[in-house]
Amino acid sequence: MPRHLALTLALIFTLIGSTAVQAAPLVLRPLAPGLAGEYSNFGPPGETHQQVADMFMLTQAATLHSLTWYGRYDALYSTADPIDFAVRIFADSSGSPELSPSWATSESVYAIPVGEYSPGVPWLQYSVTLPSWSLGAGTYWLSIVEAHAATRPYGSTQWLWGDTDARGWRAIRGGDDLAWVSSLDTSHAFTLEGSVPDPGSTLLLFGLGVVGLAARRKRWQ
Repeated sequence: MPRHLALTLALIFTLIGSTAVQAAPLVLRPLAPGLAGEYSNFGPPGETHQQVADMFMLTQAATLHSLTWYGRYDALYSTADPIDFAVRIFADSSGSPELSPSWATSESVYAIPVGEYSPGVPWLQYSVTLPSWSLGAGTYWLSIVEAHAATRPYGSTQWLWGDTDARGWRAIRGGDDLAWVSSLDTSHAFTLEGSVPDPGSTLLLFGLGVVGLAARRKRWQ
């Protein structure tokens, strides 16, 4: 192998290994404490309950790393112990989530109070590390459902996913075996972080490739 080609390949592999991705907030939707939120709870078999999902879009492929979201209960509820949640991402199907999630994880999360909705009823923040899900560019739906065995889907212990001030598409359904109904409404509060390709290293790799092809063409002439 010619020496200049070996050096070029070594530089390319070094760049791929060190600067191919960069961490970034992929979706940022701050909590609006004055808004009520929306119920999103699992219930025991035979009980009626409600799940919600919120649409988001990625303009380029990304690997997810972490998720933070906000919620509250209908009344003061002890959160001294971790609370169980189902975090699921659905592919889009003509403006609604698919019936089954493409990515799903069960998480047990400690709640952090971050202000009050009404006297004695705090807003709570939850954060988890995600299992490095890889998503391509496109439209997706995030669903967060409180799944703690000690709470009920209706009554003072039902959980509500907090809202933002922005409007967007969200979907609601009554159970895992039911289709979603989507509508334009208030978006839910969450921050999704991950890594995306570094445009600078991508352009540099492209430039190196062009230089390498030009060098080979010159040899052939």
